[in-house]
Amino acid sequence: MTEDQIIDRILRAEGSTFTHDPADRGGPTRHGITLRRLRQWRKDSHLTAHDVEALTRAEAREIYRSDYIVAPGFDRLSEGDLRLLLVDYGVLHGTRTAIRALQRILRVTTDGVLGPITRAALRRSSETGVYYDLVAARMKLIVNIVVRDPTQLRFLRGWTSRVMEYL
Repeated sequence: MTEDQIIDRILRAEGSTFTHDPADRGGPTRHGITLRRLRQWRKDSHLTAHDVEALTRAEAREIYRSDYIVAPGFDRLSEGDLRLLLVDYGVLHGTRTAIRALQRILRVTTDGVLGPITRAALRRSSETGVYYDLVAARMKLIVNIVVRDPTQLRFLRGWTSRVMEYL
């Protein structure tokens, strides 16, 4: 799956509607991009919810490509389903969290960096096995989020449905 196809899938999953749900720890969001992420992207701590609401799909695409594919090194992985899963995992839970989950599965140092040791371990592994282990790890993470913070229970159906699309 190409970078553009991955971004298209992420944008479909995230939707284009502006949301500002008080229960959503991400805060104001549009195209899946939060106020915090937009402030980091534009290097402007004075942005507001209105700036998020005005975020264009084109700029969201740039953010996804830069921050969720290139910066964590997912662009260096083969164009398969595992790369899509890792990018989506990173969008919802942070790219370092996604990489750490991958590293635990591969039994390498869990530093959250997709470096040469992690990539070599991945090449030596069954991509299918790693893929399904990563889906399971993501489900476990989601359950743990809700157990630690029951206010997040209202998002459980959407989160689990999104992960189930990878089965």
